[in-house]
Amino acid sequence: MPSADSSGQADGNLQEKVFDFMLEIMEMLAAVIPNGLVGLDSTVVRTRGGGVAVTVEPSEELGLRLDIDGAETFRLIVQYRLVLSPVSHLVSVDRSTFKVNLHGSARPLFTVDYLRYSGSDVPSAHYNVHAERQDMTDALIAPGGRRRGKIYQKRVAKGDMPRFGDVHFPTDGHRFRPCLEDVLEMMIIEFGIDTVNSASAALHEGRRRWRVRQLAAAVSDDPMTAVAELDRLGFDVIPREGTEVSPRLDRLTAL
Repeated sequence: MPSADSSGQADGNLQEKVFDFMLEIMEMLAAVIPNGLVGLDSTVVRTRGGGVAVTVEPSEELGLRLDIDGAETFRLIVQYRLVLSPVSHLVSVDRSTFKVNLHGSARPLFTVDYLRYSGSDVPSAHYNVHAERQDMTDALIAPGGRRRGKIYQKRVAKGDMPRFGDVHFPTDGHRFRPCLEDVLEMMIIEFGIDTVNSASAALHEGRRRWRVRQLAAAVSDDPMTAVAELDRLGFDVIPREGTEVSPRLDRLTAL
């Protein structure tokens, strides 16, 4: 068990790295959203195991304001829960939520979520569409009695009808899930929200940075596949003596 001093040092390291993470996000947002309401706040919380996490969310109570022709139209709620990886000593996302609400509505249009520890019946990375379609409702009120189907059956028995928004659509697991830049660019393309002229370059750079980090993490999940591909490209990769090269099947097979 770490001493109080080492624990405090770890807490300080996490908060310092979270500050850098927040600065990156705010700089990207400032280069995309013209209204300037792009501040983020952080809060230190204790985890169940006695560790430390930091939550990050917009300073604006209702989330980031997204305008169309200068008028408030959407709110983008962004929430991160960050921890310090004991292996890489880098900031890691324990969970995140990107949620888009129409102005004046408390019910989201859609959510994009990540849960590092999601359980067996919810994809680690997924999205939910909060819409209504009778065909989907009909399917959800008569599911098979397994996995989440059992949950829906119990809800129906209590008179609580499942909705389209209850369905979790997987989005490529722990490593290659959507990032905040993806959600913002979708809002630009599909809804024509107001942007700064620098938006495209900022989104591309943020997405590149995200994918490079995720690619590095994916390599650590299966080093030998990375070695084989580098060999095919003409590189010689020689592991140091004692290097652990076993694949992380929990990551490679996770929904």
